[in-house]
Amino acid sequence: MEQLAKYLFSTIWLAFAMASHSFSQSGISMELNGYRDGDSLVKYEIKYVKPLEGGADKTWYISSLDALNKHYQKFTGFEDGLVCTENNTRYYLESKGDKIFLRGFENRLSWFDFTIPQIHQKFNFSYGDSLSGLFYANGCYCDKFYLGVLGKSQIKADAFGSLVIDADTLKDVMRVSRIYEMVRETSNVPFPGKEMTTDSILFKLSNTTDRLIEIHYLWYLHGWRYPVLESTEIYKIMDGERVDDTFVSYIYLPDWQDTDILDDKQNLMARNENGNIESSSNKNGNRNHLPVEINAVLSDDGRSVKVSFVSSGTGSLTLTICDAFGRPIGNSSYTCAEGSYEDVIQLKTVPIGRVAIVSVKFNGVSYAMKIKTKI
Repeated sequence: MEQLAKYLFSTIWLAFAMASHSFSQSGISMELNGYRDGDSLVKYEIKYVKPLEGGADKTWYISSLDALNKHYQKFTGFEDGLVCTENNTRYYLESKGDKIFLRGFENRLSWFDFTIPQIHQKFNFSYGDSLSGLFYANGCYCDKFYLGVLGKSQIKADAFGSLVIDADTLKDVMRVSRIYEMVRETSNVPFPGKEMTTDSILFKLSNTTDRLIEIHYLWYLHGWRYPVLESTEIYKIMDGERVDDTFVSYIYLPDWQDTDILDDKQNLMARNENGNIESSSNKNGNRNHLPVEINAVLSDDGRSVKVSFVSSGTGSLTLTICDAFGRPIGNSSYTCAEGSYEDVIQLKTVPIGRVAIVSVKFNGVSYAMKIKTKI
């Protein structure tokens, strides 16, 4: 029974790792970074990015953007919280003030109910802030084996600085670290989870040597709702030794999300304040009845943008090409009369994920549109 329980626990902790997934120097907030009903995210697994020690003015390097696997997350409203669905598992999140708690999760093989909820995320969180707590969950595997997981968690905003991606640099980035320390229990009968107290959790943590450690690092870029990078480190302490290390990193390309970043009005304003993308909040590019129709195509190699436009009036036109993070990588200006125009704008660098945003400004009025090639 004990050997089987160890095997089951080693598979079920993967669900806990997924549950602990989702700022700048000014911090993250519920308004700018809270999860939203209906948001669907795509994150790409990449070569592991080392988190480094915490502190100010850090620089993290992403050496490779070759995507290994694609993962999906979807948030759906449910009672007083949200359900996050990922890898065929549903995670039940509850919102209390500026904090998000994990209340349970389930899939076709197992379910867990947190009688003492696990702190999942805190918003209104700035560099140097931290929060800790205890949690307890009991559940069942294949309606036959009962498991209990207890532990302590700590969330801290412990670093800020810059992310270097190839030849580009993302500044004003804050890192949030989530640290979970867990001990497991097994039984042939359900656990009396509601009778678990904080004192009993602390006692078991102090008197049990074998445990599971999960550390989740999330980097937030000012002006974007969700993290742009995530690194996860998971390992076990067995008989006093560290074993079964797992390391993984994901990059979230903002403009590849199903929820169009240009629809996020609060973050659009934050990006504009930082001199990022100048555009309206219309998902399809609100042309505001401008007397110019523009078509833009990103080349297959991602090194140029072919533009063609028809002007029915006169004026000054500026086209600025930005990557998915809002950094300018190409531009061109035109003095337009009535007629048709064609041009090729060379880019300073290939945009990440082969996604680009064309910011159009005609006689002082702006909008933006997204163009991309498939990875």
